[in-house]
Amino acid sequence: MVFAMLYGAHSKEIIWWWACWLPLWTLGSGLFWWRHGVVHPPCVVCDAQGLTLYRRDRIVGQWRWQALQRVDALPARRLLVIMPHAGGRYLYGERRLSAADCTDIIRTAQTFMQGTAAAPPAPAVSRQWFKRNDTAYAAVRNLSSSLMLICIIAYMLFDGWQQAQKPKTPFDDEPAPYALLFVIVAVVVVFFLLRQVVRHYRYYLAGQEVLLAAIDGKGLTVHFPDGRSVHVPWAEMRDIRAVQRHTKHGTTEYLLWTDRLGNTREISADHLESFATAEEIVVAVNAVRHGMPLLPPGKNAQPGGIPRGAVAMFWTHAVVYSGLFILLGKRLPLPEEVFVVAVVLLGITDVFPRVFFGWLDR
Repeated sequence: MVFAMLYGAHSKEIIWWWACWLPLWTLGSGLFWWRHGVVHPPCVVCDAQGLTLYRRDRIVGQWRWQALQRVDALPARRLLVIMPHAGGRYLYGERRLSAADCTDIIRTAQTFMQGTAAAPPAPAVSRQWFKRNDTAYAAVRNLSSSLMLICIIAYMLFDGWQQAQKPKTPFDDEPAPYALLFVIVAVVVVFFLLRQVVRHYRYYLAGQEVLLAAIDGKGLTVHFPDGRSVHVPWAEMRDIRAVQRHTKHGTTEYLLWTDRLGNTREISADHLESFATAEEIVVAVNAVRHGMPLLPPGKNAQPGGIPRGAVAMFWTHAVVYSGLFILLGKRLPLPEEVFVVAVVLLGITDVFPRVFFGWLDR
């Protein structure tokens, strides 16, 4: 099959057939798996603590019974109508809910609302965990690898474009029909790597205060480098612990928490810079849940500054890689010794960054 796609008489037809039908097959398989292979979370949860509404595994509405005036429904449209004491009206609809489900939810809600006890007060607690400044050099090491890969791919694309501009002879082969696909993939990879470099530069080398996680009277909130955040209310949390998963590809760290329905969920903790930070968050959360005093804050309870040496290291690598790319792209005579020395020096600064740039942090 592969030989026929690349060298057969009908290679173009085969490639176009796969290009048209493979995305459709992937989409159909994904929809079938989503409908029949995924265990969907509940839409509505009524328990002794209150009413919780979910949409796509996320909480979109949550009230204690004391805060609700009435729970009604529009059976024709299969919508729930939630009216809090504070005023307003919230409409909730889900295609999995039937008119009978809405009636059952109203009956259950009225039962809880007629016999509820006083709501427990929210815990008066506040603790934050910030990004430390001693991880910036490790981040620059990863950014340097991304910059090197960007320059290699860009040089290959530029060299191919220069070769395509040369006059063709009768002995030159025609470009392969799949060459354009390789170019598109390479360009997409370059833009993806550039986006990662910009995002991590802003996260590790530009911002002065980067909040990793926080607990307050509402619950636990974990913030991620890409701007996302995960919030877990105290009422939803039954248990939490920090876990390390060791595989042949490395170690993955995450917070494993159990909600009030017994469902186990994971929150990635790889961005917390150390497993000790994840354990410190778990200890603080469990202390709040059990009404115990918090331990003294750790080293990352206060925001740290950005090491100037790490910033200088990043821009040094960026300038050197850009210079090598420009010199090779313009076909300028670059001695092999200069190229090897530049690459070796960059590698040494990756291994011992503070030896070369640590004096700027003093």
